[in-house]
Amino acid sequence: MGQLKKAKLNLEQPDIQAGFSDGVNVRYESGALTFKLKGKPRRLPIDGLWLPATPANPQGCRLVDDADRVGVCVALAELAFQRSRDLAPDIKSIQKRIAVYRNTLDFLRSRGVYRLSDATPDHLQELLNELAHGGWYIALALQSRWDMVAKNLTADQHKLALRFLRLPVDTLPVVDALRMPFWSRSVGIGTKSVLPESTRLILESTLPYKFAARWSARKETPPSAPSADLLAMILGWINDLTLVHGTTDRLGFLPYQHPHDIASRMAETGGGRTETITLDETVKLMEGAFYWIYECAPHVVSLLQDASRELLLIPRKKRKNWLSSNAHAIELSRLTGSAIRQWSANQRAARADLTVDELIAACQGACAVVIAFLNARRHTEICDAELGLRTMALRSTEVDDVWEIDFYVAKTYKARHPFFVTRTTAHAIECLESIRNATVPATECLYSERTESIFWAGRPTLDGIKEDIHFFAGLDDKRTRTLATFISSIFPQEACPDFHLHVGRRMFALIYMYRHTDPRIRALGQHLRHFALVTTRTYVTDPPRGVLSNIIDGKLALGSGGKGAANSNLENSLIEELLDLGRQIEQAGSEKLLDTVKRITNGSDMVGGFPRLVRHLHRSLSKNIAFTRLSEAEQQKQVCGALTQRGYRIRPKRHGDCHLKDNVHTVRPKCEMNGQPHPELASVVVCSGCMFFASDPTFQGELGAAETQWNRDRNDLTLPVLQQNSAEDAYQNFQAMKVSKESRNDPP
Repeated sequence: MGQLKKAKLNLEQPDIQAGFSDGVNVRYESGALTFKLKGKPRRLPIDGLWLPATPANPQGCRLVDDADRVGVCVALAELAFQRSRDLAPDIKSIQKRIAVYRNTLDFLRSRGVYRLSDATPDHLQELLNELAHGGWYIALALQSRWDMVAKNLTADQHKLALRFLRLPVDTLPVVDALRMPFWSRSVGIGTKSVLPESTRLILESTLPYKFAARWSARKETPPSAPSADLLAMILGWINDLTLVHGTTDRLGFLPYQHPHDIASRMAETGGGRTETITLDETVKLMEGAFYWIYECAPHVVSLLQDASRELLLIPRKKRKNWLSSNAHAIELSRLTGSAIRQWSANQRAARADLTVDELIAACQGACAVVIAFLNARRHTEICDAELGLRTMALRSTEVDDVWEIDFYVAKTYKARHPFFVTRTTAHAIECLESIRNATVPATECLYSERTESIFWAGRPTLDGIKEDIHFFAGLDDKRTRTLATFISSIFPQEACPDFHLHVGRRMFALIYMYRHTDPRIRALGQHLRHFALVTTRTYVTDPPRGVLSNIIDGKLALGSGGKGAANSNLENSLIEELLDLGRQIEQAGSEKLLDTVKRITNGSDMVGGFPRLVRHLHRSLSKNIAFTRLSEAEQQKQVCGALTQRGYRIRPKRHGDCHLKDNVHTVRPKCEMNGQPHPELASVVVCSGCMFFASDPTFQGELGAAETQWNRDRNDLTLPVLQQNSAEDAYQNFQAMKVSKESRNDPP
């Protein structure tokens, strides 16, 4: 802790003022911050942020009840504008800055400090210790606050605090969920908060009601301690509380001089990615997403179109029967295994059923997952209401199964740029557009906030479309239009992974590495048309008129387009995208290398020269006493680590895996030409007996598919002669390999 040096910053000189820059004027009006973002008026409500009760204020208060606190919020919003590119910050960055301010003030108030200017370095050091240990959940003692409100809940507050299912009057009420406005005010929060398990038990043991199945099935895990990266970001935002207007409440000292150093030293978890999705979960999500898009979504769209034409022409008392008798609803019941009887979630008590609103959410979630893992894009670039994919943006090209669309590049470049996408991605985008167009509210006032995002969809009711909702790319069991609806349709409640859309690149890398090995991925190969390395890089990272795009243009005969050369910022951004994707693929490759080592050391049926190399390395390491004392799993990890240190990397091939080293010295690969390895020339014949090659029975299905494709291509007169000749050579070589293998297996 230390005071801010005046050479760095004069605290008496305000850094942020209203209208500090041309075109920026943040104002507070009617409970919200108002400003213009990219020329459009925007409104950010902050009147829902509460501060808890204290001895000086037993009733609690809203953040906006004090003029100085409002001034801090305005200053933080202007600071977000000042630090953004082209004075266009992400709305979430403003929300997070204000949330950190609210949380910091909340922490100080519990210690008798009601203004930032009265805080001491000891207070901020204590806050740092609590944040590093358990985040805001621990620092603000949220569990004890929830428990206190639940214990003191009176009978006249039940209708304000609890949401009940609609049941006959003479039956015992059934609690379905909480009414969050009451709990936000009573607990003293304003942002999303986890319902503690202890609070749930208190409510279930003290309330004279039954609880719905959805209430019992909902399990919320308290957030863990923040990673080093997140903690550093929070500390930086707390430091910003020294920069607000001189006449506004602010910190009088810089609490954390080196946020990144402090975070790396004190955080309980390291920085970097936290994705832990497995290959099995990836394949299951992929299969489920394709099922919803290709099997269920067409019937969902047709059902919505039928409802828009017919429903309002029927007397209201008969509209419920219309849904249960609709042919598309009946087919959806068969496809999903759940009855479709109601329109939205708040109308039904039988939670085993599905509603039309949940069908829409599941289709949107499936499309978001497909776009994420086939294109390795971030969730903001896909689903954000302002920055995500736009309607009417999909464009066809002169090549079959290749489309083009503008993705927003969220990091470094922060602008839209065209990328190539595959047929399946195009189908997912078209599905989203169909749902959006089929659920437009009847009156303009109900969809006045609708942006160009393809993830808007109205909520259908018995009386038509009455509400316009944007899909949320996260897990929120309290809302229908979230990723949780799709995930829960794929996984049973007890086995549902903690999946987030930002693992799209992780899924992409896993599928890339296992596309020839896993039979389930091979079975879905008709959907995965872009996993050759060059085209993968082009689809994911290369702009039209880039170097790789020019190569692909020549191969695919793409039109000129005339989009012009990309600028240096774009090129640097795309290089970073490629490197990030490369890191994900390298991580997935390390996992697959470990799987290969496990199969070899466990005695699985493996062919090629690489298994012999692994066994030799294992025997060499076994001469070390420390190695022999390790468990089998630890020995396998050490063997894998030794291979990685020696430069061995996995390169998936249709006929097996190539483990060619980065630098080849003594042992030469079979694909060597003029002293240099050429793994692009790999084939069944070339790799036979190579010391870097390994294959097992899982590749037999891929080899059979390759044989069929070669046989088809060698006689396809529509293909170039060079491609026909290549297919002919591959087919004949493969036949020779089969004959040779059969002769070796025949008894003498």
